Amino acid sequence: MELVEGERERRLMIALDIDGTIVQSDLVTISPRMRTSIRQVSSAGHHVVLSTGRSPAATVPVATTLSLASGFIVCSNGAATLRMAPAGPDGYTVLAEETFDPEQLLSLLGREIPDCALAVEMPGVQAFRTTADFPSGVLPGEVHVVPRERLRARGVRRLIVHSMESPVRIADALGLDCVSESTGVRGSWEIGPRRVSKASALEELRIRLGVALTDTVAIGDQINDIEMLRWAARGVAMGHAPESVKKAAVEVTRSCADDGAAIVLESMLATTMAPDPQVR
Repeated sequence: MELVEGERERRLMIALDIDGTIVQSDLVTISPRMRTSIRQVSSAGHHVVLSTGRSPAATVPVATTLSLASGFIVCSNGAATLRMAPAGPDGYTVLAEETFDPEQLLSLLGREIPDCALAVEMPGVQAFRTTADFPSGVLPGEVHVVPRERLRARGVRRLIVHSMESPVRIADALGLDCVSESTGVRGSWEIGPRRVSKASALEELRIRLGVALTDTVAIGDQINDIEMLRWAARGVAMGHAPESVKKAAVEVTRSCADDGAAIVLESMLATTMAPDPQVR
C-alpha cells in the first residue's frame, strides 16, 4: 500500500510503545491486524521506531517478529538507542546510551526503604539483576536474582524499585529522575538519569534521520509515555490509558485489545497525519 499522491516523499517518524500498545496484556501476543498495519507503514517508507521501557534483549525479538530488521529502537525509557543489525552478535548496534552510577542510590534505598525489591539494567548484560522476584509485567525478559551486593556496578541504564513507599525524594536528592508505575503495576518505580526519557532519545533520533518535528507520531498507554506523546506532533493515547496519559495526547484511540494503534497506523496510509474519524 502506498502513500497518497503528493505525499510520496514525506516520511513520518512513528514511535510505538510496546506493552499495552502493540502487544497485548500477556506481554507476548501481537494481533494479525497490528502486525499488518506496522508492516504496511514501514513498507510505505515511514520510520517505525519501537519506543519502550523494555531492555534491548526483550525488545529486539519484537522488532524481528515485526520485520523491522533495519530500523531503530529506543529502549530502557530512552537510556539506549539502537539500530537493528541482524548480522551482529546481539542483533543490534548501540547508537547512544545514558548511564549513571547507582552506588549512592542503592545505599540510601537500603537504609530508608530496606524492604524494597531492586533491579538493575546494565549495558552489555542481557538479564536484569534483582534482589527478589518482581510482579509480572515489570521486568520483561530474563531475570537473575542475586544478593544485594551484586547489584553494585559503576554504570547502569536504570534501576527499578518495587515498593509501596515512594523513592522519588531519594532519587531527586541525587539528581535522578523517577517515574512511578510506568509499567502500570502499582508500586513499580523506574529511576534513571535526569532528563532522559523516550522523548529525549526520540528527539536525537529525529534529528539524525532528518525528519521534521511536524512529521512525528507517537502512540502509548502509560506514565512513561507522557513526554513522548507531548513531543510528537500527533500524540495518541490508547483507550485504556490512565487519564493523565490521555490528557498529554492530541487524540485517544481504542484500547490495545481493540487494535487501537492499528487504527491509527491505517489512517496514515490513507491521509498522512490526518486524524482518523474513529478516534477522539
